[in-house]
Amino acid sequence: MVGENKICECRGEGAETKNEPVIERRAAQGTDKDIGKTVERRIESESASLSRGRRRAEYLCHRLRYLLALLIGAAGYPLAELCWRGRTHWSMALLGGMCLCGILYVSECTEGVLDLFSRALLCSIIISEAEFIFGVMFNLIAGLGIWDYTEKPLNLLGQVCAEYSLLWLSLSLPAISLFDRCGASKERREKK
Repeated sequence: MVGENKICECRGEGAETKNEPVIERRAAQGTDKDIGKTVERRIESESASLSRGRRRAEYLCHRLRYLLALLIGAAGYPLAELCWRGRTHWSMALLGGMCLCGILYVSECTEGVLDLFSRALLCSIIISEAEFIFGVMFNLIAGLGIWDYTEKPLNLLGQVCAEYSLLWLSLSLPAISLFDRCGASKERREKK
């Protein structure tokens, strides 16, 4: 307590606490030559910390969107495969999560640049490439025989075929539309 008063006396400020910022005390006392600049600095400092907090919140929200897409894809794709074929493999959860994250990424990066059909076509190509890579790894190299499209027309090594690429195209259309709608509602909230 005594040391605190000595610090303040050295400043010529009386018995005020050392925790109170000097600029604010001077502005309150009217001793600062330009109080307006002091207030502007204070507002800029507060807005910088708010924008930093807002950027951090947006970053976390963005990461959560990808995490949610990963989880929905990881649950949805094997479930759809169980309904379609009656069986699945754990690798399909990984593939489904990655593919839905890919659709989200394409949706974010190409919104306003490409039309909906072109974006869905791009997603279909990405999903077919991922399916081909997984097929080569798990079916051809590991020999697990999870799927085999050799009987389908226009197949590539029995791992991808035109029929399923068209299916991915048709499934990408509503997914992109949904992601766009979610992004548009986010923009509307930010404008308010």
